[in-house]
Amino acid sequence: MALYTGSITNYFQSDDFILLKWASGGMRSALIPSPWEFYRPCVLFIFSLIYKIFSASPIAFRLTAIIFQLSNCILLSLFAFEITRNKTLSMVSAILFACTFYHSEVMLWISCFADILLTFFCILTLLSYHIYCHRGGLRWYMLSLIWFCCAIFSKETAFPLFFILAAYHIFAIDRVSSPPRAPSLTACCAPAMLIPFLAPLCLYLFFKAPTGMINPPGKIAVNYTQYILYGFVPFLTTYTHLRCPAIIKIGALLSASGGMGLLFVRSSKQTKFLAASFLLFISLPAICTVAEARYLFFPGCFSSIILATAFVRFSDYLGGKFTQPIAAARPPSSPISVITLITICLAAIIPQVLFVFERAKDWASASATAESIIESVREVEPYSLAGADTYFVNLPDGIPSRLGYAYIFRNGIVEALYFAYGGRVGKIEAVRMAGAQGTWRGHGEIAREALKKLSRRGASIFVYSPDTHGVKKYERVGP
Repeated sequence: MALYTGSITNYFQSDDFILLKWASGGMRSALIPSPWEFYRPCVLFIFSLIYKIFSASPIAFRLTAIIFQLSNCILLSLFAFEITRNKTLSMVSAILFACTFYHSEVMLWISCFADILLTFFCILTLLSYHIYCHRGGLRWYMLSLIWFCCAIFSKETAFPLFFILAAYHIFAIDRVSSPPRAPSLTACCAPAMLIPFLAPLCLYLFFKAPTGMINPPGKIAVNYTQYILYGFVPFLTTYTHLRCPAIIKIGALLSASGGMGLLFVRSSKQTKFLAASFLLFISLPAICTVAEARYLFFPGCFSSIILATAFVRFSDYLGGKFTQPIAAARPPSSPISVITLITICLAAIIPQVLFVFERAKDWASASATAESIIESVREVEPYSLAGADTYFVNLPDGIPSRLGYAYIFRNGIVEALYFAYGGRVGKIEAVRMAGAQGTWRGHGEIAREALKKLSRRGASIFVYSPDTHGVKKYERVGP
């Protein structure tokens, strides 16, 4: 929580305003399909609830995201303990997951709340299903089905969760922990138990069929490689923006990859299940869209447990080597093991934490620019924008940096002004001039002569000023 509390006061950005506009229609509107390409009623229901209580307060929305992420870390620790029966490993898994650098965009951008909520329901699904398979009890099966429904209707990328449940039976996870108190499910009856989970998938397709491109095989391979590197060697990939000899980067990457490969080959059924689950869940974004760090949010649960397993095993192995001449049997937690584990965790976490802090600066700057644009409009037109058509010229897409991109007004300017003026707005359109830098290509181009004609017809024209990070009336800018 300490990583992201500094961003609580950030303003809304880009798509945030679109979601707010939809949520302002009430909780019932969250369930109705819309022209928007996504159908995420669970996310919009929670947004509507927050809006009903706190109105358009950025603090309320950001604090909700942080609370859900804290819950995700606790649930991940419980799930890791359920399948490994190792308290140390479960705690390390949660810490690694909390500090992962590729979570920064999701945590710093309100529009990505769907990934946080998806992770919350997916972990609950796996945890409930594991308890049912391991201990019995129809209520746990029903709970897992309910959480599965919530995950599907939180974000469409939850579809592979069905295959992860199937992989659970393939790797016989219910038989690797302590003896169950109820008869465990066998592989032959697994298909029958998974049939009810197909109903939410079909229901979602009834409301909204997912759309997306299919990448060529080469692009899919590149996406998979990038996801695997981010997921299993995040402490190395964060160094890519630092000045470091290429040979050191390559050597460290090959060493880490070899170690992870050895871990997979000589791993337990739990680790193989986690690795398979990671690969299954990233398959949809790898095949259908571009590689984005936010798609790793839930798969990061699996990679965090695998990394924690590697860290704990290595520290115990090293501690055992040092203590072997003194003790006849290796102690479960020698001082050497503890020191080694803490050192490895710090080496993995510190560069990622530094990365998150740097990214937070980018998003804070983008947030301040978005707020400055809205406030500069209010200074010129304090009461209403309903009197004439309004055009915004050269609005910045976002703030690019060596670490990524922080959005400003790629979208959402219409909805932002709707909230700023309490609905007293008319036609609003964002356009860009040919050759303008830092603008989004999705905004239609407009010539200077066309701007002059619109101005003579009485349209209100605002031009973005990089010097003030706000907008100025066209007449004040000059011809």
